Amino acid sequence: LHLSIRRQRQMCIRDRLTPYDAGSYRAKFINSKGTTYSAEATVSTSLDVSSHTVARLWNDFLLDAIRKDYPDPTVHSRNLYHTSAAMWDAYWACEHNAWLEVEPAFVKEEFEVPTDEQERQAFQKKVISYATFRVLSERYKNSPGKDSSLFGFTWLMEQLGYDPTNQGIIGDTAEAIGNRIGTTILEIALQDGSNEENGYADTSGYEAINEELLLELSGTDMVDLNRWQPLAFEYLVLQNGIQVGESIQTFLGVNWRDCLLYTSPSPRDLSTS
Repeated sequence: LHLSIRRQRQMCIRDRLTPYDAGSYRAKFINSKGTTYSAEATVSTSLDVSSHTVARLWNDFLLDAIRKDYPDPTVHSRNLYHTSAAMWDAYWACEHNAWLEVEPAFVKEEFEVPTDEQERQAFQKKVISYATFRVLSERYKNSPGKDSSLFGFTWLMEQLGYDPTNQGIIGDTAEAIGNRIGTTILEIALQDGSNEENGYADTSGYEAINEELLLELSGTDMVDLNRWQPLAFEYLVLQNGIQVGESIQTFLGVNWRDCLLYTSPSPRDLSTS
């Protein structure tokens, strides 16, 4: 993904920008003499969808959504898995006789795969995209970076030539198959013990036995030196720039011991060389 900032005859490439950042910008300068603005700079977006596989493109947009979300390794690892599972089930569903060689992660779609190889690959690419789009749009709809992330998912669908508003699940079109795969994975995953429906809230009842450590004070008292002690922040800013404000750490992931393990199935009798 390239985003170009052009001003008169100058051009520079900026990393970590997204399609959501496209538009016109001015820099504001303030000193003791007053305020002034720079000339307008235009940010435009472009993407060569043939530069990588469709799976790589979706993974790049997923990773960018993670960067804009709260740092939460257990939640993001689960999202990464279910995205990969959606791609797995979509990919193999579009391979001839694939279910004789591999097991689905969640959804075993069976339909008449196009016989023409070019048509089959185009069909497969579309199924993968719709399945992935369904999963990511649901998982990041409440993220602090949702405006940028959801815009990016939609933008990628449009760049690929697909209709992001198509949510149909009836029939054997690529759109319907992909939507079924994504929707089914989302429904099944609600039963995995992660407590997704309640914002992944801890259901274990765990409480820290040590009082929180006030960072602005020197020294601390602890009940047990071998147990975790939460930190108390006067004003917390996360590593990706999200401002939380006054905050006391909570233990992360204690209830995930009750979450079902997730791993991708392996092809049977297929070479990995």
